[in-house]
Amino acid sequence: KIIQYMIAMKQEILWVFVIVFIIYAITIAPSVAGGDSGELLAEACQLGTAHPPGYPLFTMIMHFVMKLPPVLGTKAAWANLACAFFGAVTAATLALMVIEIMPDASRGAAFSAAGFYAFSPLVWQYSTTAEVFALNNALNALILSRAIAFARKRQIKDARLGALLCGLALCNQHTALLFEIPLVLWMISMLLKQNLIKTLPSLIGIGLFGLLPYLYLPLATPKQGSWGNVHSFNGFLHHFLRRDYGTLRLYSGAAKANDTTLQRVSAYFIDVAKRQSNPLYTLPVLAFVGFLGLLFDRMNFTVLTDVSTISKNSKQRRKSRLRAYNEEKKGHGGDTNESAPLSEVALPLAATLWFYLFLFHSLSNLPLDDPLLYGVHARFWMQPNLIIALFAGIGIEVLAKVIGSRLLNKPKHQPAARLAVLLIATQLQLGIRPGGAPGSIFLAGLRKTWNIQSSLAPPAWYFHNYARALLTPLPKNALLLVNYDQQWTSLRYQQVCEGYRTDVTVLQLSMMTYGWWETRRKLYPHINWPGTHYTKELTVDWAHHGGFTFKELLDANYATFSGNVFFGGKLSYADTGFHQVYDFIPYGLLKKIIHKQQSTQSLESIVKSTRKVWNITLSQLTHHSGIPIEPIHSEETWEWTINRELFDHIAERAAFILERAIAEADSSSSSSIDEKTLKRRIRHLFEAAIWLEYCIKYDNHLTTAAVKNSGLADVHIVKSPTLSQSPNVTDLFEYHKVLAGPDQKMKTFSDLFPQAFSSDYKTWASERFMYAWGDFLQREDARNDAQYDTIKDIYMTVTSKGRKSPSSS
Repeated sequence: KIIQYMIAMKQEILWVFVIVFIIYAITIAPSVAGGDSGELLAEACQLGTAHPPGYPLFTMIMHFVMKLPPVLGTKAAWANLACAFFGAVTAATLALMVIEIMPDASRGAAFSAAGFYAFSPLVWQYSTTAEVFALNNALNALILSRAIAFARKRQIKDARLGALLCGLALCNQHTALLFEIPLVLWMISMLLKQNLIKTLPSLIGIGLFGLLPYLYLPLATPKQGSWGNVHSFNGFLHHFLRRDYGTLRLYSGAAKANDTTLQRVSAYFIDVAKRQSNPLYTLPVLAFVGFLGLLFDRMNFTVLTDVSTISKNSKQRRKSRLRAYNEEKKGHGGDTNESAPLSEVALPLAATLWFYLFLFHSLSNLPLDDPLLYGVHARFWMQPNLIIALFAGIGIEVLAKVIGSRLLNKPKHQPAARLAVLLIATQLQLGIRPGGAPGSIFLAGLRKTWNIQSSLAPPAWYFHNYARALLTPLPKNALLLVNYDQQWTSLRYQQVCEGYRTDVTVLQLSMMTYGWWETRRKLYPHINWPGTHYTKELTVDWAHHGGFTFKELLDANYATFSGNVFFGGKLSYADTGFHQVYDFIPYGLLKKIIHKQQSTQSLESIVKSTRKVWNITLSQLTHHSGIPIEPIHSEETWEWTINRELFDHIAERAAFILERAIAEADSSSSSSIDEKTLKRRIRHLFEAAIWLEYCIKYDNHLTTAAVKNSGLADVHIVKSPTLSQSPNVTDLFEYHKVLAGPDQKMKTFSDLFPQAFSSDYKTWASERFMYAWGDFLQREDARNDAQYDTIKDIYMTVTSKGRKSPSSS
């Protein structure tokens, strides 16, 4: 009905919807995105229960959307397209609100409000990937629109539709309540003025009716991987109130937020001014102008009362609306009791904006000094940006009046149109340019040839590839325990929606820590559960409340899975018992868990097997596209975490090989071993050195441990017996070339250090050891390393003998 209304009443609105939807459709991600997207889509595919508060409306909508024929390549692409539809509805509704507030407004003003919002980097990102935010934006925009429409005409049908939308919005995202509270109070004040307060009980009933999608949660069949125990009243209430995270809180992690409410509000306005505006400060300045224009404008609301007033062009339509308004005034003897002054709209909308900003930022507990968590927090700024964009569109109209009528002596619609074209064009440029605001480069088309700036923004297959890079190398019927959200969400989508590697059992450790996990154990009959839930060792919860440790879970299942047990992420709790019995071996982007007493695998065997795993991993990561790189994907984006994890695991494998190689060398003298064994040991040191050199060259966040290990590998190469030629080492990165950006030619190890492949390889190793340890000693956190003094003594001894430090590369 909303769409029908827009088509019938405003042709401009239809154009906004079509234009925005086409641009969004061209730029949707072709598969699953980061964040919660994978988990939400997995629960939609299997009609399960998403993380609190459950998102039943989104789950049901996406379930039917992803049932459509797979002509877009993946099920996630359909869900992304649905979010593009919601984003286009939001833009069209913003344009509609401008016309509802000022019926004589120019097309430029309406288009500007839509363009400012739709093409801001933050909104664009979440309107082209499957998350709850696009639907939340649409529902809140429609609620605002119905509140404005009721203020304009006092027609109870607008209040009823607004009440229904309020209920539906709460079925998608609870932050809608921060709009609904001030808007409902505004609605009640208008009902009192119009003696319509008797309709309030029916409106409440309609709002409660809008909450009916929540009945889905207790009615849904329990599924593997789903959250909570929503089939009891207490469990449902627990889930609805988000008690797993803390009611009215966003975050339950260990890091504490030190920011004040005012600092968070300030961060919001800085984001609007500098990241969502182009040129800088455009949005807040225009929004302030628009607010003042409404506040001090003496013109009352006008209304388009009949579809018959629609004319053939926008100029005639504006005249028709004004004519209808003047006739209405004349019919009421100049009395405009049925409509409110513009100031009575400006103040409630501004109050809604400030209510959201202060209440949300007083409750939000995400630490904003963490770039990734800052990006998570920023997603909730799209909702107040609706009002900012609305005021900014009206600001265009106000400026057009001043520039056109008073300065240029021309009709206001001419400068308004020119301003709108200029500002929307710059806003579009902000949304598509690489290195812009976080997440602004989701420019993957439905097909690779459709990409905008495809050379700078390769198709967003990152998390699709990432999940397959995790699953593909695993042996059949393996057990994978993860404790990292991005692994969990992307794996869930691949297994549940795409049916990929469903033979692998994937469990999330953090979900096992909740009390409701006891009710979920029966969904995994092939797992031996040593207790009711995962907890810390040597605690009351462990001793008396049925908890089990990570070691106990492994003890019960290691033999069942024939030792094919793998782990991703970090343990939730310290577990000394685990480290006494088990060990980790690097396995691509995961770790394989081995029993120390049962493992007889040699280092050579581990090096060869993990090299094969990495060959598969890199092949999967580069399918369709490369890896996410900076600055296109900053630290505030989910994509950046793939880049970070890749380099962490590269350095981890190198450190593992280096440690074992040094241990082998220390356990026997080089004079007592044959030449073949000696070459193999030096080859292991070389392989570790090569992998660490790639970290030094391409990792923008190089860790101090990696720098130290690089120097350590070089030192042991120098100390080892001299070979006639450097060892022959397979360089996977030379073959896959994944570490540089799409516009950069990746320099391989052989390109960077040709001397390393000559008989003079020890000279290269000496220079690189000096470079690496020189960097290490300059790092502040290096002083906390137990070997700092030893490394410093070695470094100073060598430099005192006149060895020159090489130039940095």
